[in-house]
Amino acid sequence: MADKLATCLWFDTQAEDAARFYCEIFPDSEIKAVNTSPIDWPGGEPGDTITVEFTLLGNAMLAM
Repeated sequence: MADKLATCLWFDTQAEDAARFYCEIFPDSEIKAVNTSPIDWPGGEPGDTITVEFTLLGNAMLAM
């Protein structure tokens, strides 16, 4: 059964670093996907992390 709700955490920078940190310290946590920008965008470059999908204590999370 899919989660009905996913918490979204907004970071000005370092969303991927934050998600990795949380996954290291809490059990039943893992990075599911790191979504990056394929093109230049205002304020960013190709390859910049846009969103990180992860579970934290078994709960769906999204960091952007």
